[in-house]
Amino acid sequence: MAQTQQALILLPKMVKSPPLKALSLFTSSALQGFQHTHQSISFILHLLISSNLFSHSQSLLLKLISGQISSSSFTPSSLFHELTQPHLDSCPTHVLLHEAIINAHVRSQLPEQALFYFNQMIDRGLVPGSNTFNNLLILLIKSNFFEKAWRVFNETKGNVKLDVYSFGIMIKGCCEVGYLDKGFELLGQMEEMGLSPNVVVYTTLIDGCCKNGDIERGKQLFYKMGELDVVANQYTYTVLINGFFKMGLKKDGIELYEKMKLTGIVPNVYTYNSMICRCCNDGKMNNAFELFDEMRERGVACNVVTYNTLIGGLCQERRVLEAERLMCRMKRDGLSPNLISYNTLIDGYCIIGNLDKASSLFNQMKSSGQSPSLATYNILIAGFSEAKNSAGVTDLVREMEARGLSPSKVTYTILIDALVRSDNIEKAFQIYFSMEKAGLVADIYIYGVLIHGLCVVGDMKEASKLFKSLDEMHLKPNDVIYNTMIYGYCKEGSSYRALRLLKEMGENGMVPNVASYNSTIRVLCKDEKWTEAEVLLKEMIELGLKPSISIWNMISKASLTHIMAISALGGNSHPTSNGSDPSEPGQVHGTLTSSLTDRLCRLIETNAEALTVKGKREDNLKTASYAPQASEDNHKNLVDTPEDPLLKSSSFIETNVVRNGETLIGAETVDLKTASHASQSCGVGAPDGDSNWAGEVRPALDNSAPQSESQPRRGRKRTSEATASMASVEREDWLPPGWIVEGRVRSSGASAGSRDKYFIEPITGRRFRSKKEVRYYLETGEVRKKPKKNPDNSPEKGTKSPPLNFNFEDVPDTVKWVRTGSSEGWTPFINGQEVPESSKRDWAAAFEFLALKSSWRPTF
Repeated sequence: MAQTQQALILLPKMVKSPPLKALSLFTSSALQGFQHTHQSISFILHLLISSNLFSHSQSLLLKLISGQISSSSFTPSSLFHELTQPHLDSCPTHVLLHEAIINAHVRSQLPEQALFYFNQMIDRGLVPGSNTFNNLLILLIKSNFFEKAWRVFNETKGNVKLDVYSFGIMIKGCCEVGYLDKGFELLGQMEEMGLSPNVVVYTTLIDGCCKNGDIERGKQLFYKMGELDVVANQYTYTVLINGFFKMGLKKDGIELYEKMKLTGIVPNVYTYNSMICRCCNDGKMNNAFELFDEMRERGVACNVVTYNTLIGGLCQERRVLEAERLMCRMKRDGLSPNLISYNTLIDGYCIIGNLDKASSLFNQMKSSGQSPSLATYNILIAGFSEAKNSAGVTDLVREMEARGLSPSKVTYTILIDALVRSDNIEKAFQIYFSMEKAGLVADIYIYGVLIHGLCVVGDMKEASKLFKSLDEMHLKPNDVIYNTMIYGYCKEGSSYRALRLLKEMGENGMVPNVASYNSTIRVLCKDEKWTEAEVLLKEMIELGLKPSISIWNMISKASLTHIMAISALGGNSHPTSNGSDPSEPGQVHGTLTSSLTDRLCRLIETNAEALTVKGKREDNLKTASYAPQASEDNHKNLVDTPEDPLLKSSSFIETNVVRNGETLIGAETVDLKTASHASQSCGVGAPDGDSNWAGEVRPALDNSAPQSESQPRRGRKRTSEATASMASVEREDWLPPGWIVEGRVRSSGASAGSRDKYFIEPITGRRFRSKKEVRYYLETGEVRKKPKKNPDNSPEKGTKSPPLNFNFEDVPDTVKWVRTGSSEGWTPFINGQEVPESSKRDWAAAFEFLALKSSWRPTF
């Protein structure tokens, strides 16, 4: 009752006073503790609005919403309920009061309440103004209520007068949430309503296209502006230039920048910052500083972003001292380095390992009033961890926590990674468990670091458990984790598990890296799983990945070894008499069959173009090559391999052999064949070297130069490619598939007209001058080094290489091959005595010599 009496006394005074005087009475009484009622507040609000004192009415409403003016007789919500009663709709100022209440809630960042009073107006048939409607749309979009804003916009289009600004707000909202189609739909509606989109609308939509990766659409819209005579401004050019650079279209961005200057539009600071950032990312720091100087010449003021971009570019190139001098220049220009400036420079010193300077800058930053962020501590922790300074890391973590900053997942990842790289897996897991206790959920990167550490130390059991647990935590392993697991399985020799993960990667749409393919193929070859190795090799080449030279050499050596074993057993891998699996211990395991060899040959031949030759010029492609032979020919070449000359006919197979009183299971005696005809047909005893050149290579010289038989086949000196002309050559049958034979005719010098031949390896492009060099490379994977000249012990000219140390006229009658379980697999016995190691080497050399002299081509 007392409050009502006070209000009755105060109201007449306010009525008799001018609006501002009445407002002063209202404010002073409130400060003195006067309890206003909704009647007194309603009066002063209507008075101010009717007097067009909208800012004063807005200020009063804000004080009521915030509680600065309060009363025991009402709450803000009950007050506004009274002020917006339907019976007051006929009042001339009621619509304006409604709008004032909506705008007050907008300024108070209360979207739900503002939307409530807006809908109340629409429901009562009251029409809010465009400004009120636009302010509400802005608040809803900023508050991440785009769907509500979109609904309000579409439902009230017929009740509210829309303007270009209304459409611009909604188009910007569409771009921010990635709804480009809706943005272009609104652009079309504007044109249908007769509204002309201005440069701001077009720039907003172009910026949305660039940020959402649809650069082509933004480019077309930019050209449409020119057709409609809408002049692009600095911001239009800048957003499109920046979009080009982010999409990697550097040329388009630079061309647009030049066009911008030609049209007379002066680049602003944002344009220059975008151009400088592009130069820094490309490592073109000279160009970046040229633009920096151009800014100053044109009077464009640099901002902190300009300096931070240049500082970051210098730090990327480890030019940290120059970066620090630039920060000093920044201070002289009146700009204060911000947190990003210090973090970038501190990170630069950590990268180069100067932790003392990094710590000094850290202290300087704190003394300048800058508070270190979590990113600052993470940078320093990473630097000290890299230097294995555990004491420094501990101090930083303690200081960070003392400042109220809790370690983030990034912090834990840095610590775990540092411990893993130090092979301290146990401590790394302790940090991981402490992170879980802190309530942080590990992400895929942390699990990747832990799995990597386990694979490196060879603990594949725990690595597999952790890998399988990812599915339970609804985390999908990335390609890095898959490749890491494959590496671990290959390291322990588990070809089956590595192959399974490779297939799983393909099923999940991921491509294994070269290392994973190479490692898996290598372990498959060691396990003699040649078919699986072949499939992976083909898959690898089809993906455009280059197998390592060691992989090719391993397959080549394996092919030669197994074909020698098959030939020694009579040309086939024989199953045991009881029909059991030949892969069991003690039984012949002729895994690499002629069919597989044939397929490998075809695989390399058909993918020869996919194997990029390092340093190969286009003219090399014009050199004569060989035509790929059909698989039947390859199979025939394999079957026609010379029979083993070390064995005679009338041999037999025994299942058991007694050695030193013990029975060796699975011993087999091979049927021997007479091979004197093979030795004669293959040229056994002929000197190694150029004996096979005649009839194999027939260079076709220029038609204008008659070919003389007296010309040497090879020159004594190596001529340059500029003085040698190409000569067509035939392919050597003994060369592995994929190799190129190149013939060159010398065109000048004393040896003009002589012919040189080169054998080119398809992967690296290495050139070899002789068959002996090629064979040495195939066997060892290395280029044969020329022996050092020794005048005292050098052989006389014309000395032939020593003959093979094997008597082809006197070969043993019977040889028993016994599966001994050794690394070599099979051991030969003659008359119950094991063949000495020296004799076995002579046998291998003789067989290899005959195989290479025959028409058979080894697989590669």
